[in-house]
Amino acid sequence: MVESLATFYYENRNKESEMMSAMLRHLQGCPEMFSYFLQTLFQVLLFVPSANHWTISGALFALILLDTAKYKKFVEEIIATQPVDRRPELIEAFSGIMLEINDNLQPTNRERFTR
Repeated sequence: MVESLATFYYENRNKESEMMSAMLRHLQGCPEMFSYFLQTLFQVLLFVPSANHWTISGALFALILLDTAKYKKFVEEIIATQPVDRRPELIEAFSGIMLEINDNLQPTNRERFTR
């Protein structure tokens, strides 16, 4: 569901349609909706040992592309809360997430992200 919403918004954000107008009206009432989803999915990914990372990755990818600035800020906040000796490892891991990733939701790009 989250992946579908984020993908729809990403692919239609510059188009005019009845569905996009409805989505924009909803986002006016919940302007932080996608940020909340991003934060929640990252928390599940990081703190729920039994989470299926592959299933979460599609939604996470679309949410990251929707607002890369929020993603970067969230990553910085996560890293800042960790012990100093663990931070370089996290910086390297988070840097690797977006390597060779383009700003699109094409299947090949999604596949690169889920590796």
